[in-house]
Amino acid sequence: MKALQDISWLRYLYTSVQREHFSWRGLRIVTVMVPSSSLHHFERFKYRMLVFEAATITPVLAINIEDDLMGSWCLTVQEGDSLQVMQRLEQAPSYEGFRSLALEQLERLPSIIDRSSKSPRPRRAGKTATIIKFPRP
Repeated sequence: MKALQDISWLRYLYTSVQREHFSWRGLRIVTVMVPSSSLHHFERFKYRMLVFEAATITPVLAINIEDDLMGSWCLTVQEGDSLQVMQRLEQAPSYEGFRSLALEQLERLPSIIDRSSKSPRPRRAGKTATIIKFPRP
């Protein structure tokens, strides 16, 4: 999976409240909650679920509750360099409601479905050697 191109996740990870860290189907998940404060007064996100593959330091996707320019709340998914509005909401859900919506959405994403259907490739232990045969003089 391609890393998230929007690097705003890094700012949210360090300036917002990290609500939860957990593993789900071999992925690492961090959820952040953006509190209403003078520091976060004009933020578009209320909650973000950042999804990391096992050995990566950059999330591969984010599921968000955000408000649009018209003041409506949306459930959005960011993957790579794309952003999709998945659902419009009349009001922002509670954290538990967001978590439930986000995990449901995560299960429906083709990139996650494809990932879970692939069996892991076996790895060789140790270094591999290359044998080079030189012609005799």
